[in-house]
Amino acid sequence: MTDCVKLHKAESQMTLVSSRGIPDESPSGGWWVSRTRLEVALLAMVAVSLFLLIAVCLAMAAIIAGSSPNSLFAEDISAGTSLYSHKFKRSLPSSELNDRVKSRHEILLDPELALKFSSQSQDGDGFLPPVIEENLLIKVESESERFELKENTTIEIITSTTSPLLPGVSQSLGNDTVHLPDSVAETLGVGPIESNVTEQKTSQAPIAVGDESSTKQASGSDVDKTEIEDDIQKPLHPTEASSAAESSVTPTDSSISKANSVNISLRKETSQSTGSASFDSSTTALNSIPGSDIKKPIAAIKDVSDPSELSVVSCKASGGQTSSTSEFCLTKSCITSASELIANMDSQVDPCEDFFEYACGNYIKSRNIPDEKSSITQFSDVSDVLQEKLRMLIESEDSSEDTPSGLMVKQLYKSCMNTERIAEQGLQPLKDILREMGGWPAVEGAAWGHNRFDWVQNVYINRRLGYSVDYLLDFSVTTNIKNSTWRIIDIDQPSFGMSREYLMRGLNDSDVRAYLDYQVSLAALLGANRTAAQLELTESLLFEIQLANFSLPNEKRRNASELYNKMTVAELQARVPNIPWLSYINTLLAPFTNITEDEEVIVNVPSYLENLDKLLLKTPKRVIANFLMWRASAASISYLSEDARDLQLEYSKKITGTGKRNPRWKECIGAVSGSLSYAVSKLYAEKFFKKDAKAAADEMVSYVRREFDKILRAVDWMDDETRLRAINKSQAITSHIAYPDELLDESKIAEVYKDLQISDGELLSNMRNLTIYSADYSFKRLREVIDKNDWKRHGTAAVVNAYYSRVDNSINFPAGILQGTFFNAERPKYLNFGSIGFVIGHEITHGFDDVGRQFDYKGDLKEWWEPETKAKFIEKSKCIIHQYGNYTAPEVGLKLNGVNTQGENIADNGGIKEAYYAYNQYVSDHGEENPLPALGLTAKQLFWLSAANVWCGKYRPESLKFLILTGAHSPVRFRVNGELSNSPEFSRDWNCKLNSKMNPSQKCSVW
Repeated sequence: MTDCVKLHKAESQMTLVSSRGIPDESPSGGWWVSRTRLEVALLAMVAVSLFLLIAVCLAMAAIIAGSSPNSLFAEDISAGTSLYSHKFKRSLPSSELNDRVKSRHEILLDPELALKFSSQSQDGDGFLPPVIEENLLIKVESESERFELKENTTIEIITSTTSPLLPGVSQSLGNDTVHLPDSVAETLGVGPIESNVTEQKTSQAPIAVGDESSTKQASGSDVDKTEIEDDIQKPLHPTEASSAAESSVTPTDSSISKANSVNISLRKETSQSTGSASFDSSTTALNSIPGSDIKKPIAAIKDVSDPSELSVVSCKASGGQTSSTSEFCLTKSCITSASELIANMDSQVDPCEDFFEYACGNYIKSRNIPDEKSSITQFSDVSDVLQEKLRMLIESEDSSEDTPSGLMVKQLYKSCMNTERIAEQGLQPLKDILREMGGWPAVEGAAWGHNRFDWVQNVYINRRLGYSVDYLLDFSVTTNIKNSTWRIIDIDQPSFGMSREYLMRGLNDSDVRAYLDYQVSLAALLGANRTAAQLELTESLLFEIQLANFSLPNEKRRNASELYNKMTVAELQARVPNIPWLSYINTLLAPFTNITEDEEVIVNVPSYLENLDKLLLKTPKRVIANFLMWRASAASISYLSEDARDLQLEYSKKITGTGKRNPRWKECIGAVSGSLSYAVSKLYAEKFFKKDAKAAADEMVSYVRREFDKILRAVDWMDDETRLRAINKSQAITSHIAYPDELLDESKIAEVYKDLQISDGELLSNMRNLTIYSADYSFKRLREVIDKNDWKRHGTAAVVNAYYSRVDNSINFPAGILQGTFFNAERPKYLNFGSIGFVIGHEITHGFDDVGRQFDYKGDLKEWWEPETKAKFIEKSKCIIHQYGNYTAPEVGLKLNGVNTQGENIADNGGIKEAYYAYNQYVSDHGEENPLPALGLTAKQLFWLSAANVWCGKYRPESLKFLILTGAHSPVRFRVNGELSNSPEFSRDWNCKLNSKMNPSQKCSVW
C-alpha cells in the first residue's frame, strides 16, 4: 500500500505526528545524531554558509520592500526553516489581509476554505505546523503575531532554532534537516527509530509529518407479527508495501543517522506551482525500523495558487519506494471527511489486531458520555443534529403558513414544554386515573375493596382511558404472515415492566431490587405506607416474575412457524377456558368490528396463555391489581411533575447508568416525533432533505442489489431450485428511500390525523388521546386488505435508522439516515459505499438471515428451501453463532448471545461484502477515485475505515450489560471486528498476516 501524511490535533496541543504511531521502546536520551567530528565540522560549515546566504536574501528583500508594512514579516526573524507554505488564491489589498491576520486571525482563501491563525502567548519564535481541526479550519498556533502579507504572497511559517514549543530541536541548516531528540520524537509520535534519509539535491517543498493519534434498541428477536424490523440503531499501522510501488531510494553517507533520532528533511519551496498541491516523493525522506514492516512515510506539500483545486500528486510507498502518481481529493467534503476520520482513529493500534480500536479508538478516548446519555454513537450523534433541526422548526413562531398538521405538532410540543402547568397539577392527574381504574391497593391500604376489581374490566377501562391493554397478554391486529395482504388478530405474551432477562434473575439480583424500590417509592409518593407497600409490591413483583417465567425467551422466538398457531376463538376458549375470549376481543375492537367464535386468531405462545389462565385463578385480586396499577402508573411518570420523574431517573441510573435527564426540549422533541411521526417527517423533509441525495442513494441501492444477486448465483452450497427462488425474492425487494412523495401532501397527512384531538393544555391527557387514537387506527383495519405500496408504510422520514420489512419484502432508508457520517452525495463513493452502502447491504441480507429466509418473495411465511440447502444454511449460521457467542465484553464480564444476535450478525457479514463488491463494480464502471488527504490510505482501505467508522460508539457499563442481555445487535466493537475478521478482502487490502486477530485461519461466511 502507499502511505502519505496525515494531520491531527492531539488534545489541546496542535501537533503533526507520524502516520504510523510507534510506541517509544528506547530509553530516554540520544538527542543528537551521532556523527564523527569531521562530519560535525563539515555540517557546521554548511550551516554557516546557508545562514549567510539566507541573510543576504533577506537583506535584498528588505531593500526591495523598503520600510513598507507589506513585507512578509514586520520584524526581524531568526534563521529558521520553513515548515509550511501556501499561496493565496485571492487578490486582496494587503492592508485588508493584514487586518484579517491581526484583528480577526482569519484569512479567507476560497469560499469553501479558510486558514485560521490563532495566537499563543509564549516566549520565543517557534511555530507549530498547521493541522486539520475538527472545525475544518487549518490552524497554526504561534506565540506572536509578527507577520504581514503582500497580495498573493506565499506565507511561510518559520520554526526557530530555539523554539520553546519544541525544546531540544536542532536544525542543521546546511542540509536542511531537523533532528528530533527522543523526547520530542515521542511527543510527535515519530520515533525513536533508525532512519536513512536521502540527501536532498533539488529544491523542494516544506514537509509535514502526520498521524492521527489518538456503539432503536431492537425489541428482541421476535419473528411473529412485526411488519417492519427497525434495524440499525459505530497513525496508520503497518501493512506490506504494494507491489505496484517499488522503485528504490539509495541513501548517501551524508544522510545516514543512527538510532534514537528521526530526521525530517526540509527545504524552502522557491519555484511557483499552479493548480495543485503535491506530496512530492522526490523530496521525501522515508524512515523505517529494521526487522519490521512498519514504515514511516514523510511527504512534502508544495505551494498552491488555487486552494479549491488542492490535490496531492504522489506519496511514498511502504518500504521506501516511490508510488505512481495519483491525485488526492481536497474538496470541502473530502477535507471534512478526512478530519472526521482522523478525529476518531487511534493510529497506535494495529489494524490487523483490532480494527475497531484503530478506527474508533480516539472517539472512545476523547469523548465523554454526557450525564443524560447511556451511550454515544455515530447514530446518536446524527440524531442529535436532527433533533436540533426539528427543534428549530417546531419552536418557530406560529404563522399563517402553518398547516393543520404542523400546528398539531406545535400544540403537542407546547403541552410538553409547559412545565409550570405540569408542576401545578402535580400527581393529581394520575391519582384521578387510578381511582377510575379501581384504585391502587398498595396506596389505598385497607380502604381498597377487592369486590370492586376484575382484571378483565380493568383492561376495558384501560382501553377507554388511553392506557395499554397488554399488561397481562398482548392483543393486536397485525399482518397475517402466511397471507400478508390480510390482517388478523394476534395474541401473544406481553412485554414486562422490566426485561425478562433481568426478571429471571430473581429478587436477589440488585437490578431487580432496584425495580422493586422504584415501585415502592412511587407508591409512597402517592401516599402509601412505605413498609406495607414494600410487602405488597414484593408479592406483585413475584407475580410478574412468574409471568416472565411462562414466556418464551428470545432464543426460542426465531422460528416463525412455531409462533404461528392459528385457531378459532372457540378453540382458544377450549384451551384457555377462564378468560371470556369472545366478549374480551369484541370489547377491545368496539365500535369498529364485531367477531364470532369462528373468527381465526393467531396465538404465538399457547403455553403462556394456558399458564396465565391457571395463575390468575389462584392469585389474589389484590396482587393482580397491584401489578396492573403499577404498570399504568409507570407508563404515566414521564408526563408528570418532577418529584415522580426523579424516581424514574434513579431507577434508570441503575439500569442504564444515566445520571440526569435530557434537556426538557429534547424529551419533548422525542415525544412529539414518536407520536406524530408523519407530521414531523413532513416538516423535516420539506425543510432539510436535499432531493439530489435521493438519486445518489438510489444508484447505490442498485449497485448493492446487483452484487447480492451475483452472490446468490455464485454460492456453491445452494441447489438450483432454491437458488432460483432466492434470486426471485432478491429481485422482488422494493426499496424506499428518504420519503414517499405523498408525505408532502398536507391533505393526506390531515386524513391520517382527522380523528386525533391534541391541545396545548395537559400533556398526560394528550398522550392518552394518542394511545386511544393509535389503537383505534389499528383495530378498525382488521377487515381491510393491505396495500403494500401504501405510503404510510414507508412514511417516517425524520429518524436515523434503516430497516427491512419481512412481510413487505422491502428495504427502507428514511431521510434522517441519509446525512452525516452515513451519507453525503458530494464525497467519494468509497466512503458512501463503506457507510450507507454497508447499511443497504445489511438490510438486503436481512431478507436472507435466519428469520428473513423463512419468508418468500411476497412476504409470506413459507418453506421455499430444499431440505439439503436448508441444512447447509443452518450449519453456516452455527458458525456465526459460535463466533459471536464466544466474544466477551470485558467491561461487564458477559459473553454475547450468539443465538439472539445471529440475524444481525449474518446481515452485517453479508452487507459489508455486498457493499465492497458494489464499490469495486462502481470503480470498474467509472474509474478510480482520488483518496483522501492526510491519511495515507488507499481508496479500498478508506472503504473499510468508513464502514468501521459508522459503528464508533461508547457505552456505560450498565448500558452495555442491558444491550448484551436483551439486544438483537452485538455491541459495536464486535460488529466491526467480527464481520471484518471474516473478510478475506479486508485482510488482503490491509495486508494482515494469517492468524493475526483480524485474519484468523477459520472464518465464517453465510452469504
